[in-house]
Amino acid sequence: DLGEKESVSEVSSHMSDVDEEELEDFDGLGVNECLFCCHWSQSMEKNLKHMTKEHSFFIPDTEFCTDIAGFITYLGVKVGADNECLKCGNEGKQFRSLEAVQKHMVDKGHSIINTEGD
Repeated sequence: DLGEKESVSEVSSHMSDVDEEELEDFDGLGVNECLFCCHWSQSMEKNLKHMTKEHSFFIPDTEFCTDIAGFITYLGVKVGADNECLKCGNEGKQFRSLEAVQKHMVDKGHSIINTEGD
């Protein structure tokens, strides 16, 4: 499990080390699935546009992120498999379902990535 205080580039670095076979078996959201609602897009780029327009989502410090698809996949696992809020992380409330964590993120405006660290 990756710590919640890792930078975007560190997370991307971890994701590029993930075996492609492992990604086939994950239970998270795909890169075409919105992290915050049930919307599905034709491509990752269209999905990012949807999440930006509808949920004010953005990836901070994109110049340091070398693998956007890997990073979105990582976030999809955190939200879709771990039912974890992007802002609260694993220190926040535990959610029982994808729908519950998505509702929390939308209701609280938690469509931002927690980048605070030591």
